[in-house]
Amino acid sequence: MNPLAPFASILRPSLHASTSRLLLPPLPLFSSQSFSTSPPALASRDRRMRAKVKRDRHVKAQSERAGAVSSENVDHILGYEPVPGEKTPWDGCRLQRVLLRPEAIYSAPPVEYAAGEAPQQYLPGLAIEDQQMLFGALPYTSTSLKARRVLQNNASLRQEEDDPHAALTAAEEDKVEQMQRMLDLRNASKRGIEVVNRQRVIEEFGGVREGKGVNTGSSEVQAALLTQKIRSVMEHIISNRKDNSNKRALRVLVHQRQQILKYFARKEPEKYDTLLGDLGLTRRGVEGEINLANILCTYLFPANILPHPSPFLMLLQT
Repeated sequence: MNPLAPFASILRPSLHASTSRLLLPPLPLFSSQSFSTSPPALASRDRRMRAKVKRDRHVKAQSERAGAVSSENVDHILGYEPVPGEKTPWDGCRLQRVLLRPEAIYSAPPVEYAAGEAPQQYLPGLAIEDQQMLFGALPYTSTSLKARRVLQNNASLRQEEDDPHAALTAAEEDKVEQMQRMLDLRNASKRGIEVVNRQRVIEEFGGVREGKGVNTGSSEVQAALLTQKIRSVMEHIISNRKDNSNKRALRVLVHQRQQILKYFARKEPEKYDTLLGDLGLTRRGVEGEINLANILCTYLFPANILPHPSPFLMLLQT
């Protein structure tokens, strides 16, 4: 059976139709006119051209920004524009005064325990209340209890002539000195000193919320902790040039700090510049496009890139 038979019967004029009815001419099954593909092709070409122009414009803007950054010597790791021989925003900033340097702790003069001195910093985990209890109230209480026990066991002793408090107090002071020597922060590793630094940063930048303690999740605290972590990781990378995992971690930390500062600038613009000054940063150092490839090369291979040492290396030597 011809597959076109049903269509042909539909298109063929009916013999029983009335002669007065006007019948339309049968439509062809297939059109002989060829289709034109010019309009779609032209539209696709226009879209490609517009996309190319837009892409070229963005590439040009990125290259201009990169050239401006390199010409001004902006360091996105340090967060400012270091100028050899001049004071940097990091010198004397609030965050620098809070942080403890391991080299300064290890090279500090010994404590004169005989003169009644005590270590300035203790190992992490020992709060001020614990220090007062361990080195103050506990020795006094122990001395009093032991003296009372001695007097009770030796009823013949006269407290005026044979007072046991002096000997017991000296023994407790020796115990306190031994405990202070063991808990001195100079016995800690660099990681332990970093723990103490994090706690000091939280207490300095957190602020106390009414009834809730220190605000550890504020933008100021997070930005300060990231800045401290960035400098710590950078010191490690300078000493271990092949540590690629920490190089990637450094990039992530720098971008996280940028996002937190951008959020803080949007929420509290009146405090933004103050926070940058407290952290030793500038707007040019934390805003805009961040490119760390050339900066890392400058730090890791300063003699091959620049005629003078890297600003960060100069900072570490001071």
